[in-house]
Amino acid sequence: MCFCNMHMRFLSGRGDRGITLRRFHEDQERRSAAYAQEGGRDEVEIEMQGVDAGTGTSDSFGGEPLLVEENAPGPRLIKLCKKCQKPKPERAHHCSICNTCVLKMDHHCPWMANCVGHNNHRYFYLFLFYLTLGCFYYMFISIPLAYQAYSDKKVDWPSPVSQPLSMFALLLASAVFFAVGGLCGWHTYVILTGQTAIEYYKNSTVSRNSRMRGEIWINEYDLGTLRNFQIFFNVGSK
Repeated sequence: MCFCNMHMRFLSGRGDRGITLRRFHEDQERRSAAYAQEGGRDEVEIEMQGVDAGTGTSDSFGGEPLLVEENAPGPRLIKLCKKCQKPKPERAHHCSICNTCVLKMDHHCPWMANCVGHNNHRYFYLFLFYLTLGCFYYMFISIPLAYQAYSDKKVDWPSPVSQPLSMFALLLASAVFFAVGGLCGWHTYVILTGQTAIEYYKNSTVSRNSRMRGEIWINEYDLGTLRNFQIFFNVGSK
């Protein structure tokens, strides 16, 4: 369990936290260049309904800057990041600390010194799960010792570790269990509902505004509890 926990900690803290938009931009350029070599047009001129010609933004894209993809098999709008000016796919968010966009960004974790996103979210969750499970196991085996230590019955202390140190470890494990366990439970909820922490707050606002207008808002990425679990852990049918 300790090895699993440390391994998940290493994987969640590694550099590749999500599909960076730089690679996405390079893929777009390669596809455009390939199409241009096959006789495609160099530029695409199109009148786009709902797009401000002066600012290149659209309300339907949340006010994000828009770009018309050139040399493509058909005119296509690409959403740009306001801060790094790179193409921004759906469910990508810009991290001001890492100064880059991360796909399915959940949050920037200071304890990991890294963003939690598409490529390492499952490892971060498993790190929380194993840490919670380890603390629970230590509490389970330490509570009987604590009872013996402070009961009226005079018994020999069965542990090679001193009583004060054992009690401190028990208190520490209990505090970590409730703190990290609560965080693990929260991530379990957002995972099974097909969201990230950032999307949860955004979706909550959209859902509340929809109810005020008498409408029903549905998260298009929520495919059901089981399917969300399979997609997150990359198991089951593809």
